[in-house]
Amino acid sequence: GETAVRETRVRTIAMANAGDTDLQVSSFHLGRASAFSVLDPEAPLTMIAGEATAIWVQFFPQVGGVQRDTLEIRSNDPNEAVIAIPLRGTGVNAELSSDFSTLVFGTVRIGQFKDIAIELSNTGSAPLQLHNAFFENASFRVLDFTPQVLHPSERIMLPVRFIPFSPGGINSKLVILNDSVVQPRFEIQANGLA
Repeated sequence: GETAVRETRVRTIAMANAGDTDLQVSSFHLGRASAFSVLDPEAPLTMIAGEATAIWVQFFPQVGGVQRDTLEIRSNDPNEAVIAIPLRGTGVNAELSSDFSTLVFGTVRIGQFKDIAIELSNTGSAPLQLHNAFFENASFRVLDFTPQVLHPSERIMLPVRFIPFSPGGINSKLVILNDSVVQPRFEIQANGLA
């Protein structure tokens, strides 16, 4: 299934000894750089005739996209010494983007202001939590922000203002704190002239 990048999901696979003698499971084998791991049980293990157990498999994606592996269960079963179980998971991540790379407010007289509406969107494949938005300089302001979740492809407008208090060129950064793995501190340069 889908799992957020750098988060875990655990699923179980049923395993039973349908024979009439003990089954010796020697190993659980996965690919070397797998996003999957076997949490429980540990091999080697012995299963008596008729015994059933669950194999707890964890998916922990480090990147977005479909990831595949094969779980090989090796045992002393004379008919199937190796059972191969295909595993598939999708790592999803949220990613914030903006229709502005730089906010250019131009020239504004001291005591007056200029507003710009920025479109923010989640271009990733997982929900994105927006925590806070602020400028690093008091001449710039975020006019209306509410912490919220942006679902994939969802967009919001963020109104911002330049209101200079002293003459000259003024630079700042708009900072949007979010839970994206890609860029949790999303920054947009801003400048204006008073």
